[in-house]
Amino acid sequence: MSTILDSLHEDQNRVIKKPYIEKAEANGRPDEEVAAESWDNHTSRNASVIVDNFHGQFKSTVRCPKCGRVSVTFDPFCTLSVPLPEAAVKLLSFVLVQANNITQPLRIEKAIKPKMTFEDLKAQLDEFKTDPDSTWLTAEIYNRRFHKIFMDNEKPSVLQDKDLIVMFELKPNHNPLAIYLEYEIKHQFESMKREPFGHPFMINVPCDENSKGSTLNKTDMETHIRQTLADSLIDPMEPFSMRQINSYSGNMGVGKVKDDTVLKIDEYRSKANLIYLAASWKNDEVMNLPSPKDVPTDDKELHDKGIDINQCLNLFTIEEKLREGEEWYCPTCKEHQQAYKHMQIWKLPPVLILHLKRFHYNTMFRDKVCDMVHFPTQGLDMSPYVLGPGAGTARYNLLAVSNHMGRLGGGHYTANVLHTPTNQWLNFNDSFVGPATADQGVTSAAYVLVYVRDSEDWFPHPQPAMDTN
Repeated sequence: MSTILDSLHEDQNRVIKKPYIEKAEANGRPDEEVAAESWDNHTSRNASVIVDNFHGQFKSTVRCPKCGRVSVTFDPFCTLSVPLPEAAVKLLSFVLVQANNITQPLRIEKAIKPKMTFEDLKAQLDEFKTDPDSTWLTAEIYNRRFHKIFMDNEKPSVLQDKDLIVMFELKPNHNPLAIYLEYEIKHQFESMKREPFGHPFMINVPCDENSKGSTLNKTDMETHIRQTLADSLIDPMEPFSMRQINSYSGNMGVGKVKDDTVLKIDEYRSKANLIYLAASWKNDEVMNLPSPKDVPTDDKELHDKGIDINQCLNLFTIEEKLREGEEWYCPTCKEHQQAYKHMQIWKLPPVLILHLKRFHYNTMFRDKVCDMVHFPTQGLDMSPYVLGPGAGTARYNLLAVSNHMGRLGGGHYTANVLHTPTNQWLNFNDSFVGPATADQGVTSAAYVLVYVRDSEDWFPHPQPAMDTN
């Protein structure tokens, strides 16, 4: 498409002899002056119906990370290629257990993106912490047991919808102690057995003075458990026994907790350092354990919505560091640098071509992003992204959409186009042409969008709704 437009421009170029002109740099001058000079330089060599309708202007700012030199130039463009942000791949539920409210957990839905880590997820849950300096410990609970402890660099995208993932708040200067709930049961002709009930949880144990570890005797352990479960125990003084176990309830370490038992908890570092303790009652009707309380969020709406075109435009205008092989030569340092580059829109053309960068390539792999991108068919407001004059009239209406179905191994192109003489939308699919609507062009196959400025006289405008009053 760009090649055809460039060829048409060269055929229709009104400039026969192109003068040699050096590229204009700001060097401290006002942007308006440099932009006007750069545009005059461009049109002195390029003047055609293509330039008149399709060419706009970028402001490019490059900053050297070594010496701090800033270079500002203004360059013409015919196509605006915008990157796609990561869309959420799934919506998962997480149970949050606050340090001061263990018996009333919260359940929250979060939209998970492919590259998100548990560290990223935890940062989104700061508002639910009861202490700003506390941290979240993330665990998977399966069959009423702690099945896995997740590290910060692991990715929640590997989780399944049915997984029970619980995040426990750990206070600063405290160590976690994992508590299992059990009750005793005896069948005829069988020895006494212990069965789990409820869900295991973590309690916060204060660190010893001038230490990162914690020391507990039997009385301390029982006190911590009773205080933690105070709101749920039917009889606060109901007796229970304790024993140290491993994560799957096997006997470990000190075994049964006796009067002279002393439990030492090292500073938490990994799953191997967790201490598990089972509290056993005579039956499973000693407490009332409420279900998690649902916390409303906007994540479900954002997940269902997909990507908005404004997210793509915002991402385009963010400063980025140049990759290896794209270094910029700094005139001050006299060497190539991986500089910081900031692209911004200064001037928009009457006909705006938006290219969604669905195809991603690097040295390791290549792929196509098939996420849904929502874009308006009427009234796309580009004014927030335009620096130069004329931003106030930067409203655009959709003229055409080029669609690509399939992935890298094979695909198919179609187009949805507004036939302006009749103001009717048509779908072009190989030799078939049929009627369509504007909204039918807004699909996950949309690849290139063609917009026309609202003020163009030749573009048909929708009729205002009839006043029935």
